[in-house]
Amino acid sequence: MALGRSESLDGRAKRANKAGTSMESLPKEMIVKVLALVASKSLTDLVNAKLSCKYLLEISEDDFIFEKVSIDKFRILPWWKMTNQVSMFLKRCEESGNPEWLYILGLHEFFSLSKTNYGLNCLKRAADKGHVKSSYIYSIILICCGGEQKEQGLKLLASLKRFRTTEFRMKIRQDFQRIWIRNIITIDPEQEEDFNSRSCNCLENWNGGSWEGEDAAASCCESCFCHREVEFFCQLLRNHYLFKQY
Repeated sequence: MALGRSESLDGRAKRANKAGTSMESLPKEMIVKVLALVASKSLTDLVNAKLSCKYLLEISEDDFIFEKVSIDKFRILPWWKMTNQVSMFLKRCEESGNPEWLYILGLHEFFSLSKTNYGLNCLKRAADKGHVKSSYIYSIILICCGGEQKEQGLKLLASLKRFRTTEFRMKIRQDFQRIWIRNIITIDPEQEEDFNSRSCNCLENWNGGSWEGEDAAASCCESCFCHREVEFFCQLLRNHYLFKQY
């Protein structure tokens, strides 16, 4: 009986050892993709996965996972209340090119801290990854810069036409309500003069409307519509400008 029991225990140990190594037998790239998918849905689920075994804890440090991880928990976290652990986590997200964090960081750096080059670079990096809100803000900044950058911005903004809806604009407004706006952008006077002197009938067809509404200027040519879009956005900034005169 003792021998039989000993053999049974040995068998269990072998089965347990086999089960413990089954995760490691899978391709690392596959596990990284699975963890990245988990991370994109819930940071909490990713943390639970990391705590489940040492192997997943090691793999979870892959840059691809930090690029995809959801940062919803940190969207409204006061910057001055960040712990060192949170700060290090978000720094990894920035280094790994997490587009959502680059967008939030870009807004904060450009419009709150007036670090325009750094902020614009963050927005561009996120836009290059297909982040729509970053592309939208980045395109408007380029248009306001004028010159060759203006043409680049107009093309980018025109490509986002299907996203310019009431819901999308309200999300942009909510994002700006979460930050202190110390730096605003405006349309160059020469661009404004050029717009007002156009020979098209867009100005005559314009019936007002608001930035939060649907495409109120749908009958306008794309260039004129983009100009109106920039005007409404700049007005949004002025409305939330921290140092505006009353």
